[in-house]
Amino acid sequence: FSNNVVKKENIIYQLKEVFTDIFVIVALISIAIGIFLNLSGIERPVFYKTINAIFIPAGTVILLVSIGLAMKFGKVKNYIKESIAI
Repeated sequence: FSNNVVKKENIIYQLKEVFTDIFVIVALISIAIGIFLNLSGIERPVFYKTINAIFIPAGTVILLVSIGLAMKFGKVKNYIKESIAI
C-alpha cells in the first residue's frame, strides 16, 4: 500500500469513528432540529424568555469560573506581551 492509500483509509476510518460517536450524533441532530424550528416560524412559548434570562447568564458564569479554576496564574507572567496585545 502506498502512503496516500493509507492516509485516505485513515481519514475514512476517523470520519466513521466521529460520526458514530453518540455525542456527535446528538449534537448534529440538535443543530438540525434548531435550524428546522428557526425556519418553520413556530413561535416560542412565553416562558422561554424567563428561562433564557436565568440560564444563559448562569451558564456563562459557570463556564468562566471553570476556566478560571483551570488557569495557572503564575504562568501568566510568561505571556505578558501577548496579553497586552489582546
